[in-house]
Amino acid sequence: MGKCDVDIRRAIGVSVEMLLALHGIADEVGAKGGSPESIRLIECEHLRGRFADLIIEMQTEEDKKAVAEAARQAAKEAKKMTASTFKAEIDTDKDPRLPFSGASIEKHARQGKVTIEKRPDGLYLDGRKVVLYRSLKQVNGKTVVGHELKKELDGKPVLSVSILDFLSENQEYIPEEWKKDENGNTIFIFFWGTIYRHAGGRLYVRDLYWNGNRWYWNCYWLDRDWYFHDPAALLAS
Repeated sequence: MGKCDVDIRRAIGVSVEMLLALHGIADEVGAKGGSPESIRLIECEHLRGRFADLIIEMQTEEDKKAVAEAARQAAKEAKKMTASTFKAEIDTDKDPRLPFSGASIEKHARQGKVTIEKRPDGLYLDGRKVVLYRSLKQVNGKTVVGHELKKELDGKPVLSVSILDFLSENQEYIPEEWKKDENGNTIFIFFWGTIYRHAGGRLYVRDLYWNGNRWYWNCYWLDRDWYFHDPAALLAS
């Protein structure tokens, strides 16, 4: 058996061993209060690092290419594992945090305890997919004032900031496609199920957005305009 064959088998052996260990490690840490999903992602980073070490040890370009291909195949398997469903429970009846001094809760949609899931095709709440909704007044270059949009959203299954706060603290649940719209603009996702009132009387809602490094939330008052990149998070019918 040639050196290249030995190295490939060595690389594949390492990948299989580490991939099989991922679930066991995650479950053990999860039992101690950690997040199994986060641990799986971390372990996959370690897997990629191990392959990098193996490639450095190779002597010829042919060997390096062979092991790099083995690493790519193992990465595909790792991706399948980390794409498995994430699931948690959120108590939406709890009072949400106040985002600024002098704020009070004008409205908060209380739905009891709900199950949130991250599936390969998106985010789900009690089995219903979360979608990004835009009014017809927000498309084709048009804008709509927040107060008018609020009236349009009345009666629709909009999400509250109980979901926003959970996502902010568990960012592995947030779908990748929520970062940018089809034009490459940052998306500001609004959670209209909770509305705040400032001490001065203005109404505010909170949004979630990607700043290039991580997800953050912000407040936006209803006197302003909503654009195409300002959708509402709600449940699909």
